Amino acid sequence: YNPVLYTTKDGMFLSSPAGNTTTDPTMCLTDPTGACIPAAAPWPDFFQLPVLMLMLITLLNDGTLISIGYDFVKPSKVPERWNFVALFCVAGVLGAVACASSLLLLWAALDSNNPAGLFAGIGIPPIEYGKIITTIYLKVSLSDFLTLFSARTQGEFFWSVLPSPVLLSAAGVSLIISTILACAWPVGMLDRLPVMGLALGEYKLLPLWIWLYCILCWLIQDAMKVLCIFLIETSGAFLL
Repeated sequence: YNPVLYTTKDGMFLSSPAGNTTTDPTMCLTDPTGACIPAAAPWPDFFQLPVLMLMLITLLNDGTLISIGYDFVKPSKVPERWNFVALFCVAGVLGAVACASSLLLLWAALDSNNPAGLFAGIGIPPIEYGKIITTIYLKVSLSDFLTLFSARTQGEFFWSVLPSPVLLSAAGVSLIISTILACAWPVGMLDRLPVMGLALGEYKLLPLWIWLYCILCWLIQDAMKVLCIFLIETSGAFLL
């Protein structure tokens, strides 16, 4: 039995050493402190984020998107026109990098109990399933906001046009709120899934690692965007 690979069943307790369970706190086995020992269940067969976390991502991200209406832009020297094929191609590159980096982090987090895994290699201890959920919540939140700063400069790198104070303020507030929520989320259940703040427990540096990882992926994403637009413009592909 490895507690890292199990989650607790909400409201269920062990009633015998053989693994029988009960919902009656008076019939449960107790630990040395006298508390009931919660029943354990294997990790789910598939991963999902609680609906509340998805709603928070959408709410904070939409607030930042509204502020882009007050952003600085570099005007084009020729009349603008829609090119949906090229637009979808660039959007696909941005989305593919963000999605692939999230899946890579999820795989590493689920494998954190492996002594030869990626997390163990950089000194991150095994993490609970509840922290894996908040890890992906924070990663998706940060990636969404950072992708905006890459997309706004089109074929140039993100630093080529400074963002407006309004956009910076909105993004800063959203990033801070998302980080605080991920760090301090109370231990509990959402949609029958365990959740746990990243700053809870003995290891406190997981949010920092996620931030560094997101920034690295953002730099890769921005470089891939610039390369994609360069190839489209130099090859004439999708240009009408």
